[in-house]
Amino acid sequence: MSKFSITLALDDPEMELLVEGNATPYDPGVTSGPPERCYPPEGGEVEIENVYATHCGTTRPIKLEVSPLITYLAAWPKLEAMVENVLANQADEGPEPDPEY
Repeated sequence: MSKFSITLALDDPEMELLVEGNATPYDPGVTSGPPERCYPPEGGEVEIENVYATHCGTTRPIKLEVSPLITYLAAWPKLEAMVENVLANQADEGPEPDPEY
């Protein structure tokens, strides 16, 4: 598993969620072509450790841990799905190009 720290946008442009945790690399697998080259998707499991609400519209950003609140509101599965979606989209984009080339 590798550590991640991502931000999720909220309706308020000055507020966002900062999510920290661990994730296994996602491999989409191969589902077409010769059977000997096909394999199912694997990985992509997400383990969220901390969730913070951050307010960036001030000179000193405010960071408030909201992990217990999200657990209490039973919103954890929805948050995990959102994080998995963001991480999967990052994997599709590929590595950043080297600026020297």
